[in-house]
Amino acid sequence: MRREIRRLFIEIATALGDLVLPRFCAVCGHRLNLKERYLCLECLSDLPLTHFAQYRDNAMACRFNERLEEAVPDGVHLPFATAAALFFYNSESPYRQIPMALKYHASIGLGRHFASKLGECLASSQLFQGVDAVIPVPLHWTRR
Repeated sequence: MRREIRRLFIEIATALGDLVLPRFCAVCGHRLNLKERYLCLECLSDLPLTHFAQYRDNAMACRFNERLEEAVPDGVHLPFATAAALFFYNSESPYRQIPMALKYHASIGLGRHFASKLGECLASSQLFQGVDAVIPVPLHWTRR
């Protein structure tokens, strides 16, 4: 019962907040409905997910390992490093708005939302069961 009352309160607060400060989709800019968070249902359904967390030899991990091999001296062998990304980035795609909002507009809520989604992907993957921490790629100090 308490959970239902809390959910109802959150929906009412969200609806009132939308009257004053409407929320918009981070990708297409359409106004979000009451149940949508950060992305409209259409953009969410078309999100170009990578599913890299399910495959050890994915394109991102292979490229990352190539860069590691370039950086170490000859003769030093590094174990294969696993890497993953939530969705594909394409500079021509409207989904480029998501990392741009994070980097240039400090959209903390959007960042937490997608960090949670990435966390869910990694937690459900056998490849990342022993991982203790996720290290984000840092921004330049002027963009923090």
